[in-house]
Amino acid sequence: MSLEDADEQTRTLGVKSSLISIEGMFTAALAALADEFAGKSAIRRGELQSRCRMLILMGISNKTGRCC
Repeated sequence: MSLEDADEQTRTLGVKSSLISIEGMFTAALAALADEFAGKSAIRRGELQSRCRMLILMGISNKTGRCC
């Protein structure tokens, strides 16, 4: 989904949206897993990126008491 699609969805649904970078979390996750993945086929970046997004959504949900 593009940022434009996401903006359209939030307008359509009448919900708040936030743009939160996952780059730092993603880089840290790759570094933390580097030894574990050494000598193995490359991790699929999209899978790890989606899990970083999920962690952010879970954190917001837990902090606000709202379901995503």
